[in-house]
Amino acid sequence: MKNTDDTANQTEPDDAMAAFWREHGDREDIMDGPHGVAMLRAARLRAGDRVLDVGCGAGATTVDAARQVGPSGTVIGVDISKPMLEFAAARVAAAGVTNVELVAADAQVYRFRDGDFDAVISRGGTMFFADPVAAFSNLARCLRSGGRLAMVVPRGPYDDPWIATILTAAAPHLGTMDVRSLDEPGPFAFVDGDRLDHILEAAGFRTIDRRVLTLPVRIGTDVDDVIGYLLAQPEVQTLLAGRSDGQVSGAVAAVRQALVPYAGPDGVVMEMSGWLVTARP
Repeated sequence: MKNTDDTANQTEPDDAMAAFWREHGDREDIMDGPHGVAMLRAARLRAGDRVLDVGCGAGATTVDAARQVGPSGTVIGVDISKPMLEFAAARVAAAGVTNVELVAADAQVYRFRDGDFDAVISRGGTMFFADPVAAFSNLARCLRSGGRLAMVVPRGPYDDPWIATILTAAAPHLGTMDVRSLDEPGPFAFVDGDRLDHILEAAGFRTIDRRVLTLPVRIGTDVDDVIGYLLAQPEVQTLLAGRSDGQVSGAVAAVRQALVPYAGPDGVVMEMSGWLVTARP
């Protein structure tokens, strides 16, 4: 495994996310796993393929892709977060795959070789580009003729049953969530699927297929476990900062009650929904 650093002009992400991942990374991988499997299936990887994993994070999809392309193939995992790439490096080493290179860089501007990849994949790693048209143009350029893009991105928070359940329960105590502008980078940058299609078209992609992907996922062992997970999230901590004790306790109690129907012998199982997108340059 080779590690490359090209973040000289990049801003380091908040270390709070790395700390959160250190504690809850296994859970996050379990939750995102079914959507990652669907994304890799859509990518139709073959033995010997060269694959770029954009926003690879802790490397779960990077390792899975490396196993699919086999020793004759290569997977390049790129992420701007050095702490997350440290997790990825540990995972790659533990998996024993030797056909992986990890690159600390911004995929929007990193100069990949033209036509170098058979496939570009991403599980929730393409929503944070400052200029999405420029970013996807860069990704289209690095795909060979006939290459393919396969990615999963979140839908709107109220289109995702798991998130909608939490937000609806908490709303009487915290107010309705103010979703960021669709023009801003962030987890909900591609809420508008038509906008995402237009971005891909402007970047040079064709044969775009975008569909709703809703799958059951295991959130935690029981309701208390899920509540602890929610309260540990940096975004939730920011949301609760400055709120009164009554607001916080009321919201937590309401969310706890909303989760009860989803708890069973297999843990707390709920549906998560995103866009599954494939395209070719």
